[in-house]
Amino acid sequence: MLLYYIEKLQALGQLSFTLDQAIKDLNTTSDSVISAAYRLKKKGKLISPAKGFYVIIPAGEQQFGSLPAEDLVPLLAEYHGFNYYACLLTAAMHYGAAHQRPAVFQIFIDRRQKKRLKFGKVFIECFYKKDLNKLPTKNFQVRTGYLKVATPEVTVMDLLNNPHKSGGLNNIGTIISELIESIDPIKILLLAKQSPHTTWLQRFGYVLEKLEPDDFSAKQRIINALESYMHLESLTYIPLAPDMPTVGCPQSAKWKIIENTTLESDV
Repeated sequence: MLLYYIEKLQALGQLSFTLDQAIKDLNTTSDSVISAAYRLKKKGKLISPAKGFYVIIPAGEQQFGSLPAEDLVPLLAEYHGFNYYACLLTAAMHYGAAHQRPAVFQIFIDRRQKKRLKFGKVFIECFYKKDLNKLPTKNFQVRTGYLKVATPEVTVMDLLNNPHKSGGLNNIGTIISELIESIDPIKILLLAKQSPHTTWLQRFGYVLEKLEPDDFSAKQRIINALESYMHLESLTYIPLAPDMPTVGCPQSAKWKIIENTTLESDV
């Protein structure tokens, strides 16, 4: 009975259901649904990310033991009631920066999550960020609704604020090279006004000048916008690599950067 039920839900384009929903729709008992669901989970047709919440795994994806993360995350967010957006390497990939496809799906959420989420072969890394709902996102349509993804501008900010979660500065340089045509200088400045500090902007300007992207004019437009904004700010020197020594390192006066590492983009 439950197998027929999940097949009917799939036909309607629905890939999740709750225990209470199934009890009501099937006019049956809790024990009956739980027992049937347990058997279907053993067969790889269902997963239960939370007590009383079930996600249907289509036949073509049962080898992975889960829906893809981009389909699963909107379901988890709706059920648990948290705000989120796909971020860092995952967000960059959605804008075509697929130079290094991330092995883990990265999201910022507005609640603490101690452990990486694992469903079959699908891994979701959750990072806490307060007031993330104030940052701009873009909706990407997926099978389970819409996936909220950081805008290219927010993606750059997050990458530069979290180099240890983004493959390091060289990888970030590569990503920025690939994103440069998607970055709006005006939106960068609007985001800068929301930001509590200028460190990511200083690093962004410095990294941009070191890159040689295909679209030089797009690069220059962003640099010009950054320069006009930074001219009004009172800047202090910061290290290019936050976790490396700075003693005896050269300095970039333009961006107030201590050049304590070298930048080598892969593109």
